[in-house]
Amino acid sequence: MGYRSQVYLKTTTEGWLVIKQFNDKIENPEHRPLCGADISRTKSGFYKITFDDVKWYDSYIEVENFNDALDLLEE
Repeated sequence: MGYRSQVYLKTTTEGWLVIKQFNDKIENPEHRPLCGADISRTKSGFYKITFDDVKWYDSYIEVENFNDALDLLEE
């Protein structure tokens, strides 16, 4: 048993494209950072990425990949 989290990210279209391109380059679909995410667009044009009831541990490869995608946004 472990803790489950709700994870939310809101980003611009440019940020979404960076994350989506990073996601699509990963061969194994289970390791993609957007695996299991709900993705929607807000009225103001931002992208909202939501994970509900997820085990969010840095030791999970998909979480590590999500963090790597976020690092690209900082660049």
